Amino acid sequence: MDTTNGDATIFHDLDDFVGAVRLGGVACSADGSRVVTTVSTRNTEHTAYVSALWELDPDAAASARRLTRSDEGESGPVFSATGDLYFTSERSVGTARDDEPKGDKALWCLPSAGGEARVVATHRGGISAVTCASNADVQSVLAPLLPAATTTQEHDTLAHARDKAGVDAILHRGFPVRFWDHDLGPGQPQVCLITEDQRLRPLSIDLDASLVEHTPHISPDGTFVLTSATVMEARAEQRSVVVRIDVETGEHSRLIDEPDHDVESVLISPDSTRAVITMSAKTTPKTAGQPLMWLVDIATGTKTPVAHEWDRWGSPVAWHPDGETVFVLADENGRGPIFRIEVATGEVTTVTHDDAAYSALALPSAGDGSVGFAVRSSPAFPAEVVRVDLVTGETVTLPGPVDRPQLPGTMIDAAQVGDSKDFDHDVASICPFCGVGCQVSLKVKGDRIVKVDGINGPANEGRLCVKGRFGFDYIHHPHRLTKPLIRRDDAPAKGLNVDPGNFKDVFREATWDEALNAAAEGLKGRGREVAGFGSAKCSNEEAYLFQ
Repeated sequence: MDTTNGDATIFHDLDDFVGAVRLGGVACSADGSRVVTTVSTRNTEHTAYVSALWELDPDAAASARRLTRSDEGESGPVFSATGDLYFTSERSVGTARDDEPKGDKALWCLPSAGGEARVVATHRGGISAVTCASNADVQSVLAPLLPAATTTQEHDTLAHARDKAGVDAILHRGFPVRFWDHDLGPGQPQVCLITEDQRLRPLSIDLDASLVEHTPHISPDGTFVLTSATVMEARAEQRSVVVRIDVETGEHSRLIDEPDHDVESVLISPDSTRAVITMSAKTTPKTAGQPLMWLVDIATGTKTPVAHEWDRWGSPVAWHPDGETVFVLADENGRGPIFRIEVATGEVTTVTHDDAAYSALALPSAGDGSVGFAVRSSPAFPAEVVRVDLVTGETVTLPGPVDRPQLPGTMIDAAQVGDSKDFDHDVASICPFCGVGCQVSLKVKGDRIVKVDGINGPANEGRLCVKGRFGFDYIHHPHRLTKPLIRRDDAPAKGLNVDPGNFKDVFREATWDEALNAAAEGLKGRGREVAGFGSAKCSNEEAYLFQ
């Protein structure tokens, strides 16, 4: 990065950097007329981040508009088939009942016709992973139930009794007992349907697999839920399967269940008959896992490979409305483009070609599949929402709550993409930092070095260490010494009292002959009058002579 720009930015103050606005996730309505994202800012005490929902103009003409506002924050926005916006929040539900859950996320809804948000459902332990059917007014969520409960009413009774008795212990009858930074239990996550009377109806009570850290998906027609789930095995081993749960009856079956394999993602087709899944063989000391995509017939469980020759680890994120194409995110040469894959042939096409990584993509389910809304970021700018032309790959940034922060320099990469080609000429030289003798190519613009590349010489074969590649800023530093200096006769006593910006208060400039003579005179009377010149920048031969 070239840091010659002297203007102050958020990168010059750690507090400003930590307080920068953070954006994540995107949801769009079925007709694509509404786009919503989650924006996180620091709370008033600067001790935590609080998220809120903001609506962006899909035409990139109007400014962003804040939809929600509370001290607890809101997250997980998703549009229903009717255009209502569902989300979760720990905000107060407006009741004073002692048995009402407090501090747990409830399900809320912003009506499409306008008005204030209303609470849809509450649950002790909180609600998460809200999904809405795109072609039916059906919603499902994840909510924890205590092991002895078979209904949410039984769970509420047991949870209220635990709270009243001050019980917070967890009885573990199996494994795992912890996931990364938090304990598991006592409740186990269950897929629940939102009923017309705003209650939760569990669908996965007798599921012989765990839904911890899994995200269920409801089918577009609202008739079933498809989810990955963890199956426990002997010797503390585990693997994941794909389970289909009928919304009406709660009956479930394993759609994909292959030993020594893990399922990593599930994406249901628009007609609810197929799904694209990502599955990989479990790693062993001798073999590494490789995520591969499969097209699964939901009625039979038959799976067909999708683009297995493609040398990328793809993550399916959205179907084209025609059901013939799936959009995938994958890493590629330090970037993360959007790819389009024909599920019948496996043909892969790169959609976006900018210097960014995409982390989310939402398509209007009732659209023609030519436009989508995505979240992208790069080392040059934080996450932002863009409208993507899925045919040409052109992008338009939607105005967000804040503008992009100004970088204190220019970003370049090793492949000389973008600004790294911005130089007038190059000069072959030797790296000055040590005696190895690495050959370098200095890229010069005007009278300044803007970049350094390695040359394929015998000592370095084109490679450079971090100092050789990026340590050239000292050349143009105002404190760099370019002439010999001799201490002035009227200088103050020696000590740590030299200001590098005002060295002339202590030293005066001299010629090389004068400086060398002064050094020689200073050595007289100190024994053998022999001097040498040693430095980390000397060659190997000079260092050998000096020793």
